[in-house]
Amino acid sequence: MSEQLLPGYIIRRGSLLERSLLLKFMQRTYQDIFPNEDFSHLEQTVKQYFSSDTPLWWIEEESGGREELPQ
Repeated sequence: MSEQLLPGYIIRRGSLLERSLLLKFMQRTYQDIFPNEDFSHLEQTVKQYFSSDTPLWWIEEESGGREELPQ
């Protein structure tokens, strides 16, 4: 399912296969904000809360190009 939110952007329901992408994004984001903290608990948090009942929603440019996180 994709719906237009704002001109030029769509909202897309993520799949369970994108769990690792979500985890990587969360780890990098928190590490940037709090560089001296341990975020090893995030893997368990994602496992606990990311399911088909509580899906991940992505906001993407309408052009459809998914951008990969830099390695």
